[in-house]
Amino acid sequence: MKSLFFFEFSCIFFIMFKNGWEKFLKKVSNDDDPSRRRRYVRRDQDVCVLEINGQTYPVKDWSMGGALIETYDKTTNIGDTVDFTIKFKLKDRVLEVPHSAQIVRKNKNYTALRFEALPGETRAVFDDIVKDAIA
Repeated sequence: MKSLFFFEFSCIFFIMFKNGWEKFLKKVSNDDDPSRRRRYVRRDQDVCVLEINGQTYPVKDWSMGGALIETYDKTTNIGDTVDFTIKFKLKDRVLEVPHSAQIVRKNKNYTALRFEALPGETRAVFDDIVKDAIA
């Protein structure tokens, strides 16, 4: 039993260094495309909407890095920057956070936004939203 473990470990070690660390990680990872890796945890249980140019869109999910909204706007393109206000329904109030984002992906049902760099106070507000949801 011990020798079988050693043999398996030796094989993995050999493959890992023969092919290089990067190739090994690709073999064992669920998603080796760096563009699909998430920097922040997605939140899909919060009650929130995003308002752009007076039009309100439901938020499918959001994170500190961006949001996925339910919409299809033929006038916007990937790469466009949009100003918005995201509105969160908290336990005792509605919290509005103005910000801007770049459109990074879209199809007929959804538009994916990557938030511009979050200033300290906006990040603090987002942290408060997460804490409110946990409490």
